[in-house]
Amino acid sequence: MGFTLKGHTEGAVDDFYGVIQHIYELEYNTTTYAKRVVLFYCHWFDPMSRGTRVDPKYGTVEIRMDKSYNLFDPFISAHNVRQVYYVLYPTTRRDKRG
Repeated sequence: MGFTLKGHTEGAVDDFYGVIQHIYELEYNTTTYAKRVVLFYCHWFDPMSRGTRVDPKYGTVEIRMDKSYNLFDPFISAHNVRQVYYVLYPTTRRDKRG
């Protein structure tokens, strides 16, 4: 499943895109009731211009799935994300595949 969320990089706000690899549900027992938190373990794509580009005319987002985000911060809380759908780029050019 794909998702997106807003995040901060180098003093700016960027859209981050990723794919969920694992879903964890943590349960904290208290005296009154159990509290649950859902965490996604994710693979992130590079949010910089070399990995992500927004088409100015249509507003669609192009993501280079071969460009990963190198900083290791794989977990995100489930209530912070929006679901997205990834479609393969219809091209014969090698640099646009994936």
